[in-house]
Amino acid sequence: MEERETFRKIVALRMTAAMGITLSFFLSLTGTVFRVLATSQYDGFLIRWLIGFMLSLLISLVIGFIVPMNRISDAIDRRFAWKHKIGAGLLKCLVSNLIYTPFITFFMVFFSYRMARSSGARVAFLPMFLPSFFICFVIGYVLILIFTPLYLKIFTRNIPMGPDQSE
Repeated sequence: MEERETFRKIVALRMTAAMGITLSFFLSLTGTVFRVLATSQYDGFLIRWLIGFMLSLLISLVIGFIVPMNRISDAIDRRFAWKHKIGAGLLKCLVSNLIYTPFITFFMVFFSYRMARSSGARVAFLPMFLPSFFICFVIGYVLILIFTPLYLKIFTRNIPMGPDQSE
């Protein structure tokens, strides 16, 4: 039993890192692309994206190490006892998205807001945040829906307990 718990922890750590990198990559890219489209300023695109990616990665890893997603997934499975795995998967993705995306989006928009204000721009935070949040929420949900089962299958491939009993 102790070996099984060790495997679960290893899979959970790998999932945290992989999902953090994936969400950070795509959400920071989304934010940077929308900023370019809104302002038509292409200068510093790569630097802005890299800064955004690193900040987003830091936030998502902190969330991932604080919030035990495997326990939350297990609790959802126990609570709803789904007949079809699709419903459970959709709900788990929604819960994960509700945990990660608002924080990542808030801090990324706040970072952009502070940079814009320091440059002398007169912008309000809420009009920047709300559209970004809704766009990133949809994108984050799709990313979690696609990549969670993919990574879970990859990380549990050589583990004796199989993908159904891990994260």
